[in-house]
Amino acid sequence: MVVDDSLTVRKITSRMLTRAGYHVVTATDGVDALEKLVDFTPDVMLLDIEMPRMDGFALARELRRDPKTHDMPIIMITSRTADKHREYAMQLGSIPILASLTRRMIVAEHRRFCGDT
Repeated sequence: MVVDDSLTVRKITSRMLTRAGYHVVTATDGVDALEKLVDFTPDVMLLDIEMPRMDGFALARELRRDPKTHDMPIIMITSRTADKHREYAMQLGSIPILASLTRRMIVAEHRRFCGDT
């Protein structure tokens, strides 16, 4: 699942992952993501930090509280790379923040944390 308020980021990231053979679901913010999680549980979540209604940190906290999503890998995606953001993301059990994405990075992180070959 790709959760980002930027339509451009959602489209580009989804396109990269789809071309790599992944089924991709998108959400516009944390509230939208929680609504979509009622119907399915993704293997991994690519999550922006700054979004309206519910930001990425708040969504990550909710995911960690729910037994269904507690162990789901979360990759934080943001232009914010300050140590305080990285440390807080890691405290929430997310994969370190990626400041800019490439197809290779996304696929490599997914395979590393989900065991795909």
